[in-house]
Amino acid sequence: MPLFSRYILGEYLKHLGMFLALFLLIFFTIHFMEKIRLFSQAGAPFFWIAQYFLLKIPWMISDLIPISVLLATLVTLGTLSKNNEVVPIMNAGVGILGLAAPLLVVGGLVSLLFFFFNGSMVPSTLKRARMIQQDQIERKGGATLVQNKIWFRLNGKTLLYTQLVNSEENTMYGVHLYYLGETLPITQEIEAEMLRYEGETWVLHRGTRLQYQPDGTLLRLPFVRETISIGKTLSDIQQIAVEPKEMTTAGLLAYINQLKRDGLNAVPYQVALEGKRAFPFSSVILVLLGIPLSFSYLRKGGMTKSVILGMGMILLYWLVLSVATSLGRLEVVSPWVAGWGPHVLFLLLGVGLLANLHRVRA
Repeated sequence: MPLFSRYILGEYLKHLGMFLALFLLIFFTIHFMEKIRLFSQAGAPFFWIAQYFLLKIPWMISDLIPISVLLATLVTLGTLSKNNEVVPIMNAGVGILGLAAPLLVVGGLVSLLFFFFNGSMVPSTLKRARMIQQDQIERKGGATLVQNKIWFRLNGKTLLYTQLVNSEENTMYGVHLYYLGETLPITQEIEAEMLRYEGETWVLHRGTRLQYQPDGTLLRLPFVRETISIGKTLSDIQQIAVEPKEMTTAGLLAYINQLKRDGLNAVPYQVALEGKRAFPFSSVILVLLGIPLSFSYLRKGGMTKSVILGMGMILLYWLVLSVATSLGRLEVVSPWVAGWGPHVLFLLLGVGLLANLHRVRA
């Protein structure tokens, strides 16, 4: 590796570490202030509180790394230009791509690292943090998540199983209720397509009530709509919803396949899966965008203007991501377009800006 590349790489890693540490400190402090009062009121032991916050750090880093790599790109190139170090390097026959190559390599490596990081470690630590919050800090308990199956103990003699919880629609799909008896293992069972919270009551839709008689016979009572009391509020049930961000890539894919086999709507989870796969590559894309932004605006307005434009680019990026995700969930666009479309769009924008910059300086 040429000497100038090692020098640029060192400066870039220094700025990347600085920005990541700064944003992590801010993010962690805000999250800590939001939660610590609630946790203190619950009388939770310090051990569990500390473990909860430590488990949230990988998720914070994952969300903060894209903005950190962009700002590190802008400040590194800006500092080189401010110190008049860019011109001698380029006069030595090094082009823009050669100058920025170490930054692109780091961006690419970060993207690959977080592609696996987001698909395994981040979901696992988020899920573990939530379970600690519910079971050890708030002591709510009740729910057990086993891969694609969700079980909830309503009381000592009633179990609820559901294949899918849609917290936005206040609905559970593929519902089974099991009533345990004294003499029989199960005295009654209810199967229903859905259980929906309507007003202040829970309503079963399109199902069958199975009553097991002492003589061994089975009484089947179909119904279209039936009100039921389960002794739980909507917020209690919403806590057991499967969150895509808490599922590994493999687990989310298996869950989607299970929903498809059961004839349930898997589109929101397909959108989440494609987003989980695509998001890590925003790091290298933002490095690619940061290079032309740095060279185009450093002389016109200095480093400050370059950084402001970079922050505006970040906000635009997140806005497009949010809109695409919403359109995907509404099934206006395909899950692939919702997950990958914004990244492809900004990748093409970065390539176009870089090509134009290279043509102008050639």
